[in-house]
Amino acid sequence: MSEQANYFKLGIFVITAFALLVTGLALLGAGDFLKREILVETCFNETVQGLDVGSPVKYRGIEIGKVKTITGASRIYGIRTDYVLVIISLFEDISLGQTGETTEQRINQALADGLTVQLAFMGLTGAAYLETGYMDENGIQPLEIAWTPEYPYIPSKPNKITQMGESLDRIMKNLETINVQGLVVKLRELLALTGEKLGDADVKEISFQAASLLKEIRQTNHKLDSFIGSPRTKELMDDARATMAGARTIVENARQPIEETLQEFKQAAAATSNMAGSLDTTSRLVDEMMWVNAGSIKEMVENLKSASENLKQMSQDLKRYPGRLLFDKPPVQKEEKK
Repeated sequence: MSEQANYFKLGIFVITAFALLVTGLALLGAGDFLKREILVETCFNETVQGLDVGSPVKYRGIEIGKVKTITGASRIYGIRTDYVLVIISLFEDISLGQTGETTEQRINQALADGLTVQLAFMGLTGAAYLETGYMDENGIQPLEIAWTPEYPYIPSKPNKITQMGESLDRIMKNLETINVQGLVVKLRELLALTGEKLGDADVKEISFQAASLLKEIRQTNHKLDSFIGSPRTKELMDDARATMAGARTIVENARQPIEETLQEFKQAAAATSNMAGSLDTTSRLVDEMMWVNAGSIKEMVENLKSASENLKQMSQDLKRYPGRLLFDKPPVQKEEKK
């Protein structure tokens, strides 16, 4: 009876331990199961050897998702192409250096700003992963597709090893187009011609001329040193320094009077401006007075004309009858006897 009880307890213990293990695994993996995956896709026009389902997808070294599917684009979209289609599952909380309320908004903004994906390798192990980034200015164009993708499409770029291989291929093709044998022949001809020219040249005369030139240069330098170190040159330099110092002193002394003169000129200009304003005001007042008193002025002018006419008539009468100044009437003129 005791043995059966022990077996029963052992069975209960095993079942309880198994239940606790399953519960712990479920709790630990619940976060991954509850996460909402965001799918995007890309294509490669090269081998993806080393890339597997579950390989990490990174942005500047930060893991932002995993590879979900690797297949041929022709099998999914039913078109003739040798592109490799890779579907990526991105984490829900990625940013890609963008701002936005939702992950979809940030991904769309990143695609608009030129987001690309590139195959990269982890050291020398050969394991590959996907590295995302933005377009640079090295002239490499991302891979375009001729169909409508099911998920948001991230253009891909060739990996660095492929780029290096293509660069080496271009270099080798350029080397093949170079006529190395012809260059060697031309170089030999040039060396032979140079040797002939050197043989024909009068090396002794050239050496003599070069030695003479160096001697003249030394003499010129010696004369120049003597001139610079002579007392007369030093005296001239001292005079020049004294002259510059005097000129500086004159400028410093004249600065304040010049500033005062400019200040007075500014004040005079301001006074002139005020006077011009007063003259303008006076002119307007005179115009207004002329316009208001135009009738009186006209009457005054008429009176002046009338007075002028009366004075003129009086002057004529006085010339003819001077005695009128004393008498009211002009004297009676007697008739001349015949």
